Amino acid sequence: MRLLSIWPLVVLVMVGQTARAAVVRGEAVVVQRGDVVDGNLYAAGGTVYVFGHVRGDVVASAGEVIVDGDVDGDVLAAGRFVD
Repeated sequence: MRLLSIWPLVVLVMVGQTARAAVVRGEAVVVQRGDVVDGNLYAAGGTVYVFGHVRGDVVASAGEVIVDGDVDGDVLAAGRFVD
């Protein structure tokens, strides 16, 4: 399991190429195109962007949440702007 917990010193946090599951906090949380989270993604921050593949659920809370990648499970998102 890959665990990232960095708050609030990091301006940008990227989930690596392949992660089993991820718990991520930061100013900006990004799952890049081509990246795979092999499990659930739990993300909180100023912005959460999911452009890669999540082989589980996405649970996100941020001012802005954008999910434009593949999610095999459910998406639960809360924020000022959710797309």
